[in-house]
Amino acid sequence: MSVELASDPAHMYQLAYGYVFDNPNISMVVACLFVVISQLKINVANAYAGSLAWSNFFSRVTHSHPGRVVWMFFNIAIALLLMELGIYQTIASMLSVYSVVVLAWLSSVVADLVINKPLGISPKHIEFKRSHLYDINPVGLGSMIIASVMGFTAHLGFYGETMEALASFIACFYLLLLFL
Repeated sequence: MSVELASDPAHMYQLAYGYVFDNPNISMVVACLFVVISQLKINVANAYAGSLAWSNFFSRVTHSHPGRVVWMFFNIAIALLLMELGIYQTIASMLSVYSVVVLAWLSSVVADLVINKPLGISPKHIEFKRSHLYDINPVGLGSMIIASVMGFTAHLGFYGETMEALASFIACFYLLLLFL
């Protein structure tokens, strides 16, 4: 599968179902049904939740209630507009940056629990007393910044195309590899 198609979930599902079914037409139909049913479920749940939110908001602000059906259609119109504006690509790029930061933070927490606690560098037990907490944990913040910088430089392509695709994993495992 080409690199351009590999990032598209529909093609990934078709490839996965290709291992389950011998007939490529059946795997394509099953992948298509899976994507359509999943998207319908997600979109209907979002439209319903959005209609509740819009209805509650405007009934509190205007003290009138035109009905949730009005807000459901309003929500669907917003969703169609966002889809036509290409929000999918924007969200995908934002999530890849967000994953670098989240995995850098998680690796800092794991490094503290897996490395610092057994070595006796940090206290043996986890204690949470609000009055004893520092405003900023310099070790945790520093390790998260280091891992984030490594992940972001990989995400920006400084280490090549393969490492760009693995930027989140670099942010996650950099601290563990640094200590080992």
